[in-house]
Amino acid sequence: MSKKNKITILITILLIFPLLNGINILQNGWERKDLDLSLVYSAKSDREMMAAIHKLSKREILDLYYLLPEPKEEFPIGDYEGELVEVGVMSPFSGFYTHHIFGPGRWKGKTISKENDSYIGFNRFCGNEDCSSLLKEKRFLLKLAHSRIDQKLSWTLDYSSFNDGLVHGMYDELRPIKKNIFLGMGTMSVGGGALNPAPFLLITKN
Repeated sequence: MSKKNKITILITILLIFPLLNGINILQNGWERKDLDLSLVYSAKSDREMMAAIHKLSKREILDLYYLLPEPKEEFPIGDYEGELVEVGVMSPFSGFYTHHIFGPGRWKGKTISKENDSYIGFNRFCGNEDCSSLLKEKRFLLKLAHSRIDQKLSWTLDYSSFNDGLVHGMYDELRPIKKNIFLGMGTMSVGGGALNPAPFLLITKN
């Protein structure tokens, strides 16, 4: 996609952003409900579990996040494949931002490592057209902290110390669905922060 086309699409998004953003927040639902967890945990494989989550509504995704247990173990370091969960009226726009503006190529996941006593991570992007090589950019600090969404403990990803511009205001959260699969909530201060999270999934073979 050319730089001119990217700029045109970005301007269009900014013009209709306030209205769609409000609708997207309303799609969260005003009250949390008890989700039937068998919709997720009856899956016979990791990929079936992730496919089941992709079938949930935006409200159900939030219900699932609230029901997931608070992290109690150390974070499993390694490379994680990432998938955006396309729910809500803003999902095409958040997807466009993630895959075409956020980094140098299509977003593919995250890498988590440990430096001294701190967890440090990078986002992974396609480095060429067939994605045979990956680039690591958009560094973040990962730590256990209280969620901005429901105040329970979550793994939080803070971008502010390493990035500027729109990425400076990014803040993600993760909770484990099982040991190697995490449900993430991506937020941006410009998009409403914790009122308007964009869900994603991370999976590792570790």
